[in-house]
Amino acid sequence: MPRARPAKPSVVVSGISLGLPGSRHKIFDDQNFERILRGENLIEPLSREEQQKQLDKNITRLVKTSRESRIETVDSAEKTVRLAAKGGKLDLKNDFGISPEFAATLDRTAELALPAALLALKDARIPLENHILPRSLSQETGIIFASALPGLSSLASELKGDRFNRHFILKAMPLAHAQIAQWIGSKGPAIHLNAGFASTPAALSLAEDWIRLGRAKRVLVASADDATGPELQEWVLSAFLSMGAASTGTDAAAAALPFDQRRHGTIIGMGAAGFVVEAQEETLKRGLKPLVRIIATEQINWGHHLTRLDAEQIIELMEKTLKKAEAAGGLERKNLSNHLLYMSHETYTPAKGGSAQSEIKALKQVFGKDFSKVLICNTKGYTGHTLGAGVEDAALIKMLETGRAPKIANLKKPDPEFAGAKFSDGSPHRRRYGLHVALGFGSQGACVLFEKMR
Repeated sequence: MPRARPAKPSVVVSGISLGLPGSRHKIFDDQNFERILRGENLIEPLSREEQQKQLDKNITRLVKTSRESRIETVDSAEKTVRLAAKGGKLDLKNDFGISPEFAATLDRTAELALPAALLALKDARIPLENHILPRSLSQETGIIFASALPGLSSLASELKGDRFNRHFILKAMPLAHAQIAQWIGSKGPAIHLNAGFASTPAALSLAEDWIRLGRAKRVLVASADDATGPELQEWVLSAFLSMGAASTGTDAAAAALPFDQRRHGTIIGMGAAGFVVEAQEETLKRGLKPLVRIIATEQINWGHHLTRLDAEQIIELMEKTLKKAEAAGGLERKNLSNHLLYMSHETYTPAKGGSAQSEIKALKQVFGKDFSKVLICNTKGYTGHTLGAGVEDAALIKMLETGRAPKIANLKKPDPEFAGAKFSDGSPHRRRYGLHVALGFGSQGACVLFEKMR
């Protein structure tokens, strides 16, 4: 298959990092990518105390079945969310050299985004001297902080406190992009981007635009969300429960069910990821081979509904992305499916109108008879739904780099509606292209197509 001819300048990802849930290890553990590649379960039971906090909120819940939808009161522990993927240890001072004085100004999402940024820079072999970028790089480096729920943990924490935190306004505002810029001394454009659960692919799309427009030569994308930490867990889990979108199961093997006909509700997680996006020539100057090339990106908002998906708009999102890739030259869709690894958004919410149904419909429409050749993977079955954090984008890049992809978690009864779909079984692969569609509350969607660099 011919390689895609990229638009000028060629935009690549040269460094990535990953922060994962799992209370038994560090959030930024060195083995994180290996955990994803081998498909390690990071979802765990909640304590009775955590369940009680949901009960105390007097929740009424939407219950969806194949025959009806009804409202019921959450009046017992059995009706609460009882599984989540929670973060482990994070030592900003000893592991990342971040001073306690600086750390005191960071919201929880910023506490995660800053290490993700530093580790991505390290992976891209961009040297820091006393945590500062070289002067030659500082003016041409931009930063995008991607997060769906920034600042809320600080607000929730402040409401419980008995003394006002003088750093409150700095922690409640989404300022991680500025705080990263301050810590590393970057002088380029810096913003926060919130596209809900599509925040990271949207940030990668914007980073590509900045580089092509000459606003920056490289962009550091740092993404993070922690909805299962002590400050936000009771609120976010209660919200998903009330919408009828959360699982109330007690065993991850029977609750985290992407593409399985038994799927009945999502499980919430947390995470962080960092990406160094830059013009390819900048990477080559450092004698480094990029990880992937960004072939095409797309963003969309279809003004449809705050929470419901629209399969037709997902089709449009995929179509726009692939047409951009085809227009760049050298990439033909009819030859792409054999070489494509598709990172699904699938959240294993109830089947009717859920993500799995919409995504499979879109893949069938976009690839036609070649749909069955596309290799489909998923990480939420292991990490839970990490909201706006770019866990899936970082994982997809690593899957292309290594030729490894985890099997779909707990897939024992594939939905008959998905007959013909090629789901990852954990076997090695030789896929060269990676496509990720991410979907968020507010009818937001973003898509990115990567090409593995040889």
